[in-house]
Amino acid sequence: MPLSPRPPWPVLPYLVATGLVYAAWLLRWLIDSGDVPQAYLTFYPAAIVTFLLFGRGPGLWAVGLSALLGYYYFGSPRSIWEPSVGRVGATLLFVLMTLGIGTLIENLRRANGELAGARDELRRVLHDQSDVILRLDAEQRVRYINDAACALLGLRREAVLGQVWQSPLRAGDRQAVDVELARLSPENPEVSIEVPLLAADGRRRWLQFRVHAEFDAQGRVTSRQAVGRDITEPHALRQQLQRLNREQEAMLDNELIGIVKLRDRRVVWKNRAFEAMFGFEPGELVGQSTRRLYPDDDAFDEIGRTGYVALREGRTWRQQVRMCRRDGTLVWVDLSGMALPGHGEDGVGSEGLSLWMFIDVTPMKQHQAQVEHIAFHDSLTGLPNRLLLADRLLMAIHRADRDERLVAVCYLDLDGFKAVNDQHGHEAGDTVLRVIADRLQQTVRAGDTVARIGGDEFVMVLPDLIDLSECQPVIERTLSVVREPVLLPGGVRVQVGTSIGLALHPMHASSVAALLRHADVGLIRAKAEGRNCMRLAPLPA
Repeated sequence: MPLSPRPPWPVLPYLVATGLVYAAWLLRWLIDSGDVPQAYLTFYPAAIVTFLLFGRGPGLWAVGLSALLGYYYFGSPRSIWEPSVGRVGATLLFVLMTLGIGTLIENLRRANGELAGARDELRRVLHDQSDVILRLDAEQRVRYINDAACALLGLRREAVLGQVWQSPLRAGDRQAVDVELARLSPENPEVSIEVPLLAADGRRRWLQFRVHAEFDAQGRVTSRQAVGRDITEPHALRQQLQRLNREQEAMLDNELIGIVKLRDRRVVWKNRAFEAMFGFEPGELVGQSTRRLYPDDDAFDEIGRTGYVALREGRTWRQQVRMCRRDGTLVWVDLSGMALPGHGEDGVGSEGLSLWMFIDVTPMKQHQAQVEHIAFHDSLTGLPNRLLLADRLLMAIHRADRDERLVAVCYLDLDGFKAVNDQHGHEAGDTVLRVIADRLQQTVRAGDTVARIGGDEFVMVLPDLIDLSECQPVIERTLSVVREPVLLPGGVRVQVGTSIGLALHPMHASSVAALLRHADVGLIRAKAEGRNCMRLAPLPA
């Protein structure tokens, strides 16, 4: 039978326990055999039932009362208090047995409560995930679906659990997914798939799924679990970058390369593309020194030292350099040169005739900077992403080892963020994330790092600490500024809090992944202990 929770009232359990013992006493009179070892035959159920129903206190009361009644009324000789071996032995056996059973029941009740709590916590964690989670059995029936998946697809969990999964994908996309799923095998149990689907709000969303399959001994699929992350924004950025790449390639393929012939670094001949590239009027540069193309004397002299040395040795020379347009604008140019055969003063042995080609690579340089920024920063908040966080944390660990300092890793999760999303929409949630990101950056010290690693989760790295107390002001400011109301574009004010898990290098761990795991454990403790607080991760045993 299930273990009942302890009742909130203090007297009734003892009254019921007394009634059970009294009933056991009457029943013992009815079946009295006169056998002392069986004196407590009917009292065992009364004591055990009391432990089951009401817990330790009433259970001990039932044991004590039963022991007294059994000792006095059913011991041999009866109705006296004088001890005997049989009487004392039966009583001790009864007390020890019932106390042992009661202890077992208490342990089972405690374990049952802890298991139920862990199960509820796991359920809450899964349901609160922003990632889509779906689990199917071998017959494609839904075994689990979380809140994020239901919200995205407009489903009710009760309506789909146990039912055959109906894919929301279009026919063409479904076929592509089936091809990828066919690759699953015991040797390759996981595949990654990017698919578009129509969300419940009518918007087209791109999701990246990691599908993991489980197999039986015969290699047959027993279950599949898909975890999907909304990558609509990164996908759009990737598409945009691909378009920029194509445009860049088209520009390089179709526009003329600037070409100029020089003698002693003065313009002898040039093409129109060269003049257009640097903004000069036709013929304006003929006979002029190329010094006008460089931002300063040092840049001009550097090309003279490196480029013309290579040309005199019969080699070609190429480098990307900063050059200057007529209006003073700096541009990046892919500059390459080669010596031209000549006679006398135009010979290769001097800075004589040479041919130079100029390709404006400013858009490419800007594109590279943009790609680097996108690769290492969160697109919504502009904060460092997980990749850049790992790099900075690793450097902080190395510095700490060298200087014998501490590094604090704070794992943050916003409290109440899901309610803002549900009530005001994802655009309001994005506004909250951007505002919180700005506040966190203003809260930390100059050398600290604030990163967003997904959803409403942030990580702060506080390096170069002498002791734990140094990071306390930052944590207190963080808890305070996050709680400040956020004004949404529509004029509505919302409020969230944050729970923080803290791990320290080197006390908790010395690797990036391990520090983040320990900080996450501290975050779970902070969530469990009331939220809107900081909890230090337990030190490793």
